Amino acid sequence: MSIVKKIIVRIIAKVKRFLKFLKIKSALKNKKYTHLYVGSPLHGNLGDQQIRNSSIDFLKKNGINYLEIDMGMVGLINDLDLRNITTICLHGGGNLGDVYLYEQLWKDNIIRQFKDKKIIFFPQTLYYEDKSLSGEMNITKQIISNHPNVILTAREKVSFDAMKVLFPNNKVILTPDIVLSSDYMKKYKRKRKNQIIFLTRTDIEKSISNEKLEQLKKQLSLSFKIVQSDTTVPYMVYDVLRNCELKKIFKEIAKSRVVVTDRLHGMIFSVITGTPCIVFSNYNHKIKSTYETWLKDLDSVIFCDDPGMINIVEVVNCLSEKNIDWHALTDKFSNLSNVLK
Repeated sequence: MSIVKKIIVRIIAKVKRFLKFLKIKSALKNKKYTHLYVGSPLHGNLGDQQIRNSSIDFLKKNGINYLEIDMGMVGLINDLDLRNITTICLHGGGNLGDVYLYEQLWKDNIIRQFKDKKIIFFPQTLYYEDKSLSGEMNITKQIISNHPNVILTAREKVSFDAMKVLFPNNKVILTPDIVLSSDYMKKYKRKRKNQIIFLTRTDIEKSISNEKLEQLKKQLSLSFKIVQSDTTVPYMVYDVLRNCELKKIFKEIAKSRVVVTDRLHGMIFSVITGTPCIVFSNYNHKIKSTYETWLKDLDSVIFCDDPGMINIVEVVNCLSEKNIDWHALTDKFSNLSNVLK
């Protein structure tokens, strides 16, 4: 995206946000709006962007009358009259912990401020690097434990078990990542090209060396075109860009023979578009535990802790012949539906 286009998009987004905020202030006078969805992302992580879309779809499917506050408005939440709001839903993902500290801090602040509301964490992975008594983990533990009605949703079993221990006074439920409530098999059905798409990390969660990735690509390049991409883009994704950016990555995935990824939503995007996938672990448990909790019975997804332990060409050839039959895990979200009401 050019600098000029970025500036234009940013200006349009700011104007739209200002107008949206005024609209929200007015809408809050209407008693029909009972839920607030808070924390819709503006950054370039398309996994988070799709979490937002799937969460909003989920609220609509459950007949919830909601208003949405994105990250650009979170700091203004005290300027809103929330007397008619009964429930605050916090954007899900992998940010309950101390790795993405800003994401945790704004959630902590909302929990402190609104003790008269039900607060629901949408499906999350819990991960703290610092487990000391003086660390963020224990600060958040105290904040959540002191709120009479915080409900935590874990998106995989390891986080579920950890939440039960860390927050014994709070309700903890288990559902899949909210994106697994979506089914894009028909929407993005494409004739597969003879290409393999790599969706691989370059950030702090990366665990596979560049050297190893290049070896895998070299082995596959003898038979397939190699496409390098990612589920992040290096610019802000405002709501005016969200669906366009997601559409691009879904199309690229859906026309590939196989996805090779070390991103959670690289795996999940593959699943919901019906594309075979080889997934490697990242630096924590979220990919492996999501796979083992919800996806291990899918023969179109191969999980591997160590890329050196598989014959990548053999596995890709096997996966590329798979006929995928995927249906959204609708029945696995009843716990979340029940606490929303």
